[in-house]
Amino acid sequence: MLTNLVQFISQELGFPFEALVLLTAVILTYPICLFYSLTTQSKSSRFKSLYFLLSGLWLIFWAYGIDAFHSLINCCFCYFILKTTPKRFAVAINFIFTMIYLLYGYYQTQLDWNYSLSWTMPQCLLTLRLIAISFDLMDGQQMKSVKKDSISSSRHIDTSIKNLPNFIDYLSYCYFPGSFFVGPLLNYVSYEKLLRTKTIDINSQNNKIRSSIIRLIGSLLITVIYFFGSKYWPVEYLFSEDFYKSSFFCRWTAIAMVSKIYMYKYILCWMIAESSCLVTGLTQDGNEIFQNVNLLAYEKATSFNAIIQSYNITTNTFAFKYVYKRLKFLGNVYLSQILTLLFLSIWHGFESGYHWAFSIEFLLVYFEKNSFPFLRKYRQKYLKKSNGSDLIIWIIGRIYTFYFLGYGFLSFIFLYQKLWWPIFSSIYFIGHLLLVSYFLVTIVYKYIHSNKTQND
Repeated sequence: MLTNLVQFISQELGFPFEALVLLTAVILTYPICLFYSLTTQSKSSRFKSLYFLLSGLWLIFWAYGIDAFHSLINCCFCYFILKTTPKRFAVAINFIFTMIYLLYGYYQTQLDWNYSLSWTMPQCLLTLRLIAISFDLMDGQQMKSVKKDSISSSRHIDTSIKNLPNFIDYLSYCYFPGSFFVGPLLNYVSYEKLLRTKTIDINSQNNKIRSSIIRLIGSLLITVIYFFGSKYWPVEYLFSEDFYKSSFFCRWTAIAMVSKIYMYKYILCWMIAESSCLVTGLTQDGNEIFQNVNLLAYEKATSFNAIIQSYNITTNTFAFKYVYKRLKFLGNVYLSQILTLLFLSIWHGFESGYHWAFSIEFLLVYFEKNSFPFLRKYRQKYLKKSNGSDLIIWIIGRIYTFYFLGYGFLSFIFLYQKLWWPIFSSIYFIGHLLLVSYFLVTIVYKYIHSNKTQND
């Protein structure tokens, strides 16, 4: 019945069926989590664990049918490895297995011109969740041998797990409805606290429900912005004759506008999922909800680094903690960044648009890391701090992020080279021209400066 309703809405609105299935599943997580908050919160941890597990399984089987078994295979395999092998070895096996399985899924479903939101969408998030819990268990085992007075210095203490959870709790964590389909990624330590909490504070519960509703209203506002924005700036415009006949400035502005509006699709789904997490009382460090977007910080961002910190937050946190920091032994920050971005691009899929987008991200991060300290020093030396100068700098930062974020995200929208290449060509690859030029100039300058220092 629900499937028939979704099919009817899809046909009437001309909305892709698979995308509507995903959105419906994300929306359904809220009443599931609200029901938990109102009726189940005081039950035993086993009861709550079974509730989340069964509701999560029902949702994914409704959304993807027999393909839901792919996630179950991954969960069972990784648990068996964690149960039977040394934790360091388990990390390697689970990392390799889940990534190969995910890439095989992409190979089966995405390597054509009909890109679809198949079972690989929640599978890619499950892959990160299984890798993370494997690392956390390894960290927990290592911490057992660490002296108590040095434990506080561990960078993994916030999520490390000393013992493997029982199978039901583990599966319910994997299938927790509020984060299964689109995130946010959550660690097992915080999820376990949710299961173990039995006391109910009426005021606290009302505040959770009120806050979650406010976030839902925010997602509705984003939906309206996306709906009307995509009418005026549809992605199809970038293939039209009007686009190619317009001026260079108008073409770059159109790219930035289309990308900006398109990104709201991700934001509205994240905000719905975050409201589901919020209504359950799931928190990080006791006072923050797990979130994938800090909308206010995202809209006020004046640097690409600020955007990274406010957009797709939990995925970026995963990449920093479980990939970038683990590559410290390489002794090279830029090499660690490249490998981390390479992992993220491969994790997204085979399409060239992903790899192109992450290469632009590296160039932007490099540009800001090397130029912004100099610009701040210049400002402190030559510009008096005042409201006027602050406003001017903020406006410049907003213009910079607007155009370069749109430029960097473009290939994420179209994915296939035959689609995004002509659009980049229409603005003469201006972003690459500027960023690559800066990269080469700084590399040459550092090389000459280091040689001069050695000679002196």
